[in-house]
Amino acid sequence: MNKRYGIPLHSIVLLALLLAAVLYNYDVIARGYHPRSIVIYVENDLAGTPEDLTVGETFDFFRLLTNRLQRDYPDIPIFILSYKPSLARKEMILKHEIINALLQEYASKRGGLTYIDVASCLYDNNGKLRKDIFKQDGLHMNQNGYDLWTAILKPKILESIR
Repeated sequence: MNKRYGIPLHSIVLLALLLAAVLYNYDVIARGYHPRSIVIYVENDLAGTPEDLTVGETFDFFRLLTNRLQRDYPDIPIFILSYKPSLARKEMILKHEIINALLQEYASKRGGLTYIDVASCLYDNNGKLRKDIFKQDGLHMNQNGYDLWTAILKPKILESIR
């Protein structure tokens, strides 16, 4: 049990910088476990760098990854977290919204996949990205941001492993 967030550590959490890295290292980081759930969160494939993938390429990598995970863990729920908007990457928000829409639709049509929107809670009532949830770099969230995510994720993960 993760004491900080109160979530049992029976999940594979594929927190990665790049989807290609997850796929390349799949046998090391995702095989041979006995998870009760799997959480996928990546964001640096669409980071505003010259090395970025296109939205289409990013979506293709997500499909490859989830296909492999569902093959290896057919009865395990898989959660795909939305791309996170940030103050430091404002120019990428439109691409993040597009990939999030694709991932949400994809998950809705596939059994065993659940898309979780962890982006909407980062906006205030006026639709502005909140400043109080980011560290000074404007990219990484502070504890306030992670508390918002925990409130969304914890019930879904706990429900899936009952």
